[in-house]
Amino acid sequence: MRIGDLEGLNEIYDAKGNPVLKPGEQILRRINGDNIYVWKGKRALSGKVLIGSTKEKGTLYLTDTRLIFIRTPDPALYLKTYGDPLSLSEGVSGSLKARDLKALGLKVFAELPYQEVRSFKSHRRGKWMELRLDDEQGIPIRMNLVRRKKDDDKIPVLEEMLVKHGARKLN
Repeated sequence: MRIGDLEGLNEIYDAKGNPVLKPGEQILRRINGDNIYVWKGKRALSGKVLIGSTKEKGTLYLTDTRLIFIRTPDPALYLKTYGDPLSLSEGVSGSLKARDLKALGLKVFAELPYQEVRSFKSHRRGKWMELRLDDEQGIPIRMNLVRRKKDDDKIPVLEEMLVKHGARKLN
């Protein structure tokens, strides 16, 4: 799994924010206005947030080999997410970083090849899904995806791709 901003330019996304596809790769689904939540550690509350679920929305692409999430940073929306007094310092620092990224025309991205997912679990009849994988040191990484609308079929499509690439479905 790769998460970042500048290092993805022309490798994960192009200057317009569209995904850079590998030869023969096909996009199965494109979901605009979506979000993901990714953290590292054994528990969500005590782990390190890698991509937070902010009011900023991005585009989720499901290809036949990987999941790609691309978000345009928005300083005002980032600050809105963390605007309460207890997390204001996070909101201000994140908002300043978002401002700088946006000024440079950069995006925030996450790329997850399906073969890196060790297991996954669908919750509440497919309303949300948790993907489980490990980093290079064996530390657990989790990614949550939520079905946003009734016609949002990313979870069944993603389940099919994960099983096809060897991930184990948990009950």
